[in-house]
Amino acid sequence: MAHPTFPLYGYERFFAMDPGASAKLAHVATLRGDIPGLLKHLPQAVFHAFNRHPKMRAAILPGSVPQKVMICPPLADMSELKSLLTVHECSPDEEERAEQARIDAANDNVPTSSPVAIPQLRWMEFVQSECEKPLDREKDFPFYLYVHVDNSTKTFARLILFADHYMSDPTSGAVILREILETAAKLSAATPMEFPGELPLRESLYESTHYVNAWMNVVHEAVSKYVMQPLMNFDTNSFVPLLPVQAETQLDFAGSPPNPPNQSFALFAQGSEASMRSAMARCKEEQVTLQGALIAATTMAFGLTKHGGSLRQCTEPMQLRMDVLGDMRKQVTLNTVKRGLFDGLLQHSDSNESELPVGLYSTPAHLVFTSSEGVDPHEMSFWDVARKADHEWECALLGHELKMQSMFVNEVLNAENSADSGLCVANCALSDVTLSYLDCSDATALPFPNELALGNNNVTVEDLHVYNSHPSLSSTSKVFVTALSHFNYALMYKLEPDIAQQLFGWLVRCTERIGEYREHDTFAQAADRLASGAATVVPIDGTSMAQTSEIAIDPATGTAVGSAAKAAVDVGSDEGAASEAGNHQDVEC
Repeated sequence: MAHPTFPLYGYERFFAMDPGASAKLAHVATLRGDIPGLLKHLPQAVFHAFNRHPKMRAAILPGSVPQKVMICPPLADMSELKSLLTVHECSPDEEERAEQARIDAANDNVPTSSPVAIPQLRWMEFVQSECEKPLDREKDFPFYLYVHVDNSTKTFARLILFADHYMSDPTSGAVILREILETAAKLSAATPMEFPGELPLRESLYESTHYVNAWMNVVHEAVSKYVMQPLMNFDTNSFVPLLPVQAETQLDFAGSPPNPPNQSFALFAQGSEASMRSAMARCKEEQVTLQGALIAATTMAFGLTKHGGSLRQCTEPMQLRMDVLGDMRKQVTLNTVKRGLFDGLLQHSDSNESELPVGLYSTPAHLVFTSSEGVDPHEMSFWDVARKADHEWECALLGHELKMQSMFVNEVLNAENSADSGLCVANCALSDVTLSYLDCSDATALPFPNELALGNNNVTVEDLHVYNSHPSLSSTSKVFVTALSHFNYALMYKLEPDIAQQLFGWLVRCTERIGEYREHDTFAQAADRLASGAATVVPIDGTSMAQTSEIAIDPATGTAVGSAAKAAVDVGSDEGAASEAGNHQDVEC
């Protein structure tokens, strides 16, 4: 039987544009409990995940112009998992107690009024470095897993899913990890179970939003090259990042992707359960979405970083070029790709009522008001900004910009034009920030499991971080906020390291305090109230009000350095005491 093939479209073509560059997503689940019991059933659970989701077995057809992808046949036996699942036993300095000892030592050796120097945490460095390694898209599947197991206790592990961005997005990784963990839990039960068959292969986001045929392709190409490309060059040439970029590591996009690819750098943190619950309750009270509040918090963080920790003297509206990454699965109808004459013989599920297909179905939408009129810190409140962000997001989903944006990417930024696309972008910087919010909490219809039963024991999911590297044409920073039982934070940055650390600290603090912003305070008053009350060091010792850990990987030495951000994370609430632990076309996703 012939293997199904289909062409790449839109952002799929963009992220597969450069074979020597890596744009990987990493989903990191921190697990505690019966790890040996989980490892016993994990290989079979991973095996079923690859056989259930067709795009997990994708490979680019060599020599195809334009690029096409072939869906490889389902895995036949467990031996095929050799390159797809790696179990790594932690070395002594990678074990949880060693990491905690370094954190405790850092807290003990620094005065309470000074920033805490966060020691290097090996898993964070591993995620950053692994995301910089390109896959051979003609030979390798776009997904693979690592498990870091702490054998000193046998009760702690990290499950890390890596995925090539051309076949994945933040939602895809969460779907796959959830299925793997739930399948492992079902396998541990005494009763036999029947696993669901392969899901149907769904069309791309581009195909669901555009007419794809020979005539329309000619129109799309003409509009992209002769109308949109000059506008893009004008727009990108006028953009000056709000915060300084690492010029030595971030080369220009001069018609083609930079060689070597631009590096991405990582920061990670986690907040408190009390802060997340307070934020969700306050957003409901103010009738705004949590995404709108996160947009306002991100704007505040950039303002505080730019203006030295206070907005009192900020006399002009704050202008920030911001994009928001949106999951479009619920916005479009994703039809089944026709596989050929034998499609009816394939075993797969036809129901798509609750199906979340794996693939690249997220796209960035530009917020015009933050970069055009800006945010007046003395006239608007925090909640005014959140409400305006919600309204503009709804307008973006209904407008034509997203379609025009994906059309330009499809026609211009692809492997066929990789030698000379005609686009020139200084430092490959398209915007200041992209915000990606992933709700995996129990407030959503399909929450990520907090606890799984494994026979008579269980495994608890403590954290879920999402991170994404970008080799070219991206924002200067990308904020990932994942809601589980608390907020988990990650920052992909291309800024100067000390500036990135300050920014990340403000991002965490501004988000953790969402539930405390007063309705009638101006944006500047809310920011300065937060800054003046955030001078307490919160140790990462498992008994603090808000557990926050972060790392910055120094680009020159590869070592971890501290952050002023960590010194000032203070949720300011006794509730947390019990807690553990102008118009622009963007081509970045």
